[in-house]
Amino acid sequence: MHDTANNLEALIRECDDLRRELAASNRLDTLIAAFLDLVKADTDTPELLRQVVNLLARGTGFMAVGLRLREGSDYPYFQTRGLSEAFIRLENSLCPQGNHQRPAGDRDGAAPLECACGMVIEGRIDRNEPFFTEYGSLWTNSNTELLRARPQLREHIRGNCLAAGYESSALIPLRCEATTHGLLQLEDKRPGRFTPQLLRGLELIARHLALALSQREALEALRADGRTLSLRLSEGAKALNASEARFRTLANTIPQLAWMARADGHIVWYNDRWYAYTGTTPEEMEGSGWQRVHDPATLPAVLEQWKASIATGQPFDMVFPLRGADGRLRPFLTRVNPLRDATGQVLQWFGTNTDISQQKALEAELRQREEQLRLYITHAPAAIAMFDKDMRYLAASQRWVADFGLAGQPLLGRSHYEVFPEIPEHWKDIHRRCLAGAVERAEEDAFVRADGASQWLRWEVRPWYTPEGAIGGIAVFSEDITARKLAQQALAERELQFQKVFQASPAPMAILSFESGRFVHANDAYLGLLGYAPDELLGKTTVELGIWDDPQARRRIRKRFAAGKPIVDAEVRLRAKTGENINALLSIEPITIANSVHMLAVTKDITERKLAEQRLRQARDVLEDRVQARTQELEARTIELDKFFSVSSHDLQEPLRKIRVFGERLRLEYADALGDTGRDYLRRMENAATRMQTLINGLLEYSRASRNLPRFAPADLGEIAGQAARDFEPGLAAAGGHIEIGALPQAEVDGALLNQVFRNLFSNALKYHGQTPPVVRVSGAIVSEAGMQWARFSVTDNGIGFDLRFKNKIFQPFQRLHGNTAYAGTGIGLAIVRRIVELHRGTITVDSAPGQGARFIVSLPVSQPGRGSGT
Repeated sequence: MHDTANNLEALIRECDDLRRELAASNRLDTLIAAFLDLVKADTDTPELLRQVVNLLARGTGFMAVGLRLREGSDYPYFQTRGLSEAFIRLENSLCPQGNHQRPAGDRDGAAPLECACGMVIEGRIDRNEPFFTEYGSLWTNSNTELLRARPQLREHIRGNCLAAGYESSALIPLRCEATTHGLLQLEDKRPGRFTPQLLRGLELIARHLALALSQREALEALRADGRTLSLRLSEGAKALNASEARFRTLANTIPQLAWMARADGHIVWYNDRWYAYTGTTPEEMEGSGWQRVHDPATLPAVLEQWKASIATGQPFDMVFPLRGADGRLRPFLTRVNPLRDATGQVLQWFGTNTDISQQKALEAELRQREEQLRLYITHAPAAIAMFDKDMRYLAASQRWVADFGLAGQPLLGRSHYEVFPEIPEHWKDIHRRCLAGAVERAEEDAFVRADGASQWLRWEVRPWYTPEGAIGGIAVFSEDITARKLAQQALAERELQFQKVFQASPAPMAILSFESGRFVHANDAYLGLLGYAPDELLGKTTVELGIWDDPQARRRIRKRFAAGKPIVDAEVRLRAKTGENINALLSIEPITIANSVHMLAVTKDITERKLAEQRLRQARDVLEDRVQARTQELEARTIELDKFFSVSSHDLQEPLRKIRVFGERLRLEYADALGDTGRDYLRRMENAATRMQTLINGLLEYSRASRNLPRFAPADLGEIAGQAARDFEPGLAAAGGHIEIGALPQAEVDGALLNQVFRNLFSNALKYHGQTPPVVRVSGAIVSEAGMQWARFSVTDNGIGFDLRFKNKIFQPFQRLHGNTAYAGTGIGLAIVRRIVELHRGTITVDSAPGQGARFIVSLPVSQPGRGSGT
């Protein structure tokens, strides 16, 4: 932001310099033209001299202007402006006053005139000195520096100018040939007021004024002596001719092209600069030869205006190009003034052509710079606006428009306070101070907008200056830092919250500098854990305090942290201030504070847990011994139970077999003798025996499912389901149904037991399919729950369904929802399914409704923890 402001300020200063240079050139031309008008006017000499002094004071802006004229042997002030009466009393006479050393007398034996004015009037100068001109003027832009560099000058001056505080001084003689009429004196307390161009213009005025004074002295002498009127007229004519000759000589020294014409406009004389610039000869300029150096495109307009001036006697003033000896056309400011006799008739014309190509170039450059400035301001990547002294917009950058939401609003010429009526009064005071020359800035300042929103700004206000050095208005540079301010506020709030959470956290926490290893912060929990006071811990290192029980562990953790690897729950041993060892889990996170890497250490005291773990290990060892003994006892009982079930099944099934055999004989051999009632009793007895046989087989199957420990191995559940489905293909084909098996995951299971699960679920679905052909769909996927991977599959049928109130009953052994005659079965199948799923450490649920089928959902671990043969 500061670089942008400095570049803009340099560009403004450069434009101001160009304006001042151009303005100075214009002012000098205007001053010379006004002076020539005064000289040509029919005004008495005292009034002429008074007007000349006033003109020089106004035209140059100098604080004091004085005109000395010869009076006997002295040169007192004839006319002044700006010189105090006290100064005039001290300096009015240049005759010796005996208050300083004087050089030797002149050739007539009279003492030379005093001070610098006397030196210039009498020509006692050294043209090799830089403060004297070829014409004989003395000038300086700093009297103080001049006397410091030439201390010997103090012997020849009175010092009143220096005492009055004048720094910029010029003494210009009014000299015509060998006659010195007097002296022009310009003074200013501001240093650096003269330029070589201004000095040359003042010397030109001095020459013309001396010439006019010579002419007027001659005319006044002729009027005073009527007896020698003819002689004096003759002498006056000669003097006039001589004056004209001198004028032509002077005209050859001015920097302009000059020429003289008769009353009818016929040019009779050109100065040397005309011929030098145009590269022409007097013969070529005879008659209308001057037209050959004009641009044919502008010549008609020049001729028309020149003829109008000749006809009316009015001055000619016009800008047009003239061709130089190099063939180039350059713009010239041409001014032609008539010289009149006592009756007002035009005697001749005097014209000057001033080369303004440099001025035009400066104007073009100024316009270019102004356009560059406008483009710079408009497209600058900063919010910039320029205002006049009434705070009206002169320019505004696009960033300014965007930052303040001014898109679509006309700004140029409008008051800043109209655009922003909410501007606070203290900002208006700042604007007023800067319009008076102050430069003010703020790194952050809140601008409360009309809608109540706050916009945070970083701004700088400084004045800009006109070519004349006056303040023209102010430039405002601003940057919308609202986002940064809000971010800072949010950061401060987060830091405060962090401090509160950090301090109030029950977890012991500390922050250490990674570079030095010293403690920066520690909460009360951390201090309490280690038993230190804040002043005992902060600023120290863990090494200095001897906190680490194992220094090698500290180095390993620090190395791991430096490598960017996470440190989470690293088990360490710390030493408290009392020397007591503390078992802890240490986690370290990087945290940046003031652009420096720090370590946020979170410590968890696990001393009690370690003691509990030790006690648990001891208890576990005892428990394992008990479990091993109990397991051996259970295995022995299981063997006994197997024998019991084997014997029971044999012992129970033998009487049943005899009942069924004898019942069959009764039905075959004695059916007629039994009668209807007997045959009904026999049928019931056979059915009961068959059902008893089925129940005993189901009980044996459930017992085997409970006793057999699974043998886990990775398996494809889809293949197991397909094998189980093939056993039902004949019955499905007869009933017009089918089983659809989608993609199923893999898992560690006992394939034989899981085959039994699918068989029982398929059998259950086909048994209760109702009046419609049975359709069974199997689908599955891997899911993540409770930190584990589960193989989940579902078996869905379109059967009769059931009320979910009985969803727990259907998994109990021998529990049925329908009568024994409605549907075949013992009610043991789903109980076996649940038992096998539980042996796989899984779960089974069901979703159903009457008449809408049933959906059984089985979830099995993908990997069995601690799996092995029989485990």
